Amino acid sequence: FLNENTETQPLQNQYIENGVQKFRFESIFDGEYYSSQNIIYTIKSANASAKRVILCCSYDSFGYIADQYGNYSLCTTEGINQSAGSVALLLALAKYLPENTYNFDIQFIFFGAGSSNNAGSLFYTQGISEDDAKDILLAINFDTVALGENLYFYVDEIETELSNFTSELYRTNKIKVSEIDIINLGKSLVADNGMGLTYTHIAQSSNNINFMKAGVLSMNIFAGDYESGISMGRCEFDDKDVITYTSNDNLAYINSNFGMDIVTSNLYEVFSAVETLMASEKLPEVCANSFGQTSTFYKIFGNQNLVIILTAILLVIFIIVSLIIHYNLTVKSYNTNIEDDFVAAVMNMSSNFDRKDSNDVTKNISEIIARDIKNDKKIRKK
Repeated sequence: FLNENTETQPLQNQYIENGVQKFRFESIFDGEYYSSQNIIYTIKSANASAKRVILCCSYDSFGYIADQYGNYSLCTTEGINQSAGSVALLLALAKYLPENTYNFDIQFIFFGAGSSNNAGSLFYTQGISEDDAKDILLAINFDTVALGENLYFYVDEIETELSNFTSELYRTNKIKVSEIDIINLGKSLVADNGMGLTYTHIAQSSNNINFMKAGVLSMNIFAGDYESGISMGRCEFDDKDVITYTSNDNLAYINSNFGMDIVTSNLYEVFSAVETLMASEKLPEVCANSFGQTSTFYKIFGNQNLVIILTAILLVIFIIVSLIIHYNLTVKSYNTNIEDDFVAAVMNMSSNFDRKDSNDVTKNISEIIARDIKNDKKIRKK
């Protein structure tokens, strides 16, 4: 399609032949290794700029089906929402975006093996150096854009100049793509295969997590209904069965239950959103100002060795603080017990003073004091 219907050119270098970047990956489904490929085409800028904007998506899909016992197995699916809609959108952008009118290159990337932990984008981004990352103004990923009640874009949990600029641009142009409300999406620190800490956020299941880890400014655009805080890709419409990743992700089911207008409407809206954003003269400046605002955090948590060191440091700090708290609480407890025992003993002996001579009282008090001082020294030594 790209060769016959667009003015885009296949990327060619020592790693990519005629627009095809081949790679091997380990399947998450059976642990075996397979071959796949990324498809990479380019529109050159009007002024031979070294800067570029990446438009991308995965082109594979899969579905799950549950038996009567709740066991899941793979099933065939047409993958309309994952990922045919995104592919159709990217092809349309490659065909209809005006050629040679931008001050940056446009790179169209179709990632393979997205269903296996985004293996295609991982392979691609591993080849991005720090200098390369600076030349990428923005990477925009399309993820399940065809089917959903609302359209969202995501840049980061933290506020960035890009997210503020994009929100205002879409509001001004009445484009129905809004920034996702991440407050309801349950970000948290969790254990990651014994390697320490990792960060779970809305980018985790998309191609742009790999761009973020590579230090590239990125944006994710997707459809769904997330007002109730349900995680990404699992709720297209409120109070409706999930369609993505099931055998129902096909034209016949979607058309009979929702109508195809929702699909065409979503794709048209996202096309307009991307075209408007890229046509803005301020985009290069905004991206330059936003560069590096989000990348440091994800570089840290994407580096397993660094995560191990940070986890060890946090563990040592936790142990030290725990020992200090334990020591203080224990000493206080012993001191309180010593004081209580001594007072009780004196009061008891005082009440019977008339039946004991002064030598007995002095002897008993001395024994109590000696015993408690000995116990006090033991706990302080510990």
